[in-house]
Parts: sequence; structure tokens; C-alpha cells
Amino acid sequence: MYAWFDEYVIQYMKILVNCNKDNNKACFHNYSYSTFPGESNIPSSSMVNTRIMYIFQDGSAFTAITGGGTESMSRIFHIIFDTNGYRKPNAYGQDIFSFRYNKGKIYCDDHKSVTGGSVAASDSRDTLLDACKNNPQACSCLIMHDGWEIKDDYPW
Repeated sequence: MYAWFDEYVIQYMKILVNCNKDNNKACFHNYSYSTFPGESNIPSSSMVNTRIMYIFQDGSAFTAITGGGTESMSRIFHIIFDTNGYRKPNAYGQDIFSFRYNKGKIYCDDHKSVTGGSVAASDSRDTLLDACKNNPQACSCLIMHDGWEIKDDYPW
């Protein structure tokens, strides 16, 4: 996974820290995030040891992990982008957005395994707006549906 990202993605970006080469554990030091409002999660050691992470020159952070889905979908990358890195609020739907990459295509990530819900960027805007209000992890679907914009009625 590291080699694939370095060859096909990261070489085209301005990286401040490549956590995979520059001490992965230090990149996650004191980083906590909120999946749902009022929660605080600290990355587990297994998360730290299995994810790739890059910190960009503007302070944003990108992390990814492989897996999920059926065997035919084993090349899925779960991608999490934190627009302001270590700075607060570190909350899904506010500054953290989650996506999936599979077979050359980006999908929004609704975290079905966490919520039991299922939304897609092709759903109606009203459906996606409600999903985003009730499950901030689904907000990436709303943003994709809205042409990668955060509209005035965005709930977070």
C-alpha cells in the first residue's frame, strides 16, 4: 500500500511529513477525533501500525488503510482526510471526511459497519442532508453530491 501511494498519489502532492518514513507513531501522538458529537477516540496501536499517513504543507492530514468488502473488493482503500490536521475540532462532518477508493473510483464512505446505515452520493439531496445531520460520517456523501461544495444549509 505504501509503495502504491508513493508511486501513484503522493508524488504529486506537497508533503511536509511522510509518517511512513518519518516515524509513524509520532504522527498520531496526541491525535484524537470524534466520530459522533460528544465522543472522543484515540487511534489504537493497531490503527497506528496499519495506516499510512501524510501531513501536507498546509497542515491537513491524509490517512488510509486497506481492506473491507468482499474478496473481489480487497483492493479498497479507506481514505480519511482531516482538513486542518491536529487542530480542533477533529470531528467527522466538520473537518474530517471519509472516502473509499476502489478500482479507480472514489466513493463516499458512510461507515455502514458503524451505523448500519447506507447512503450513496447518488441518493437524493434531502436523504443525504438528513443522513449528514444524524451521522456526521455520512457527510462526505452530501459533499460529493453537491459537487464537492459545502452549501449554506450544511448542518455542521
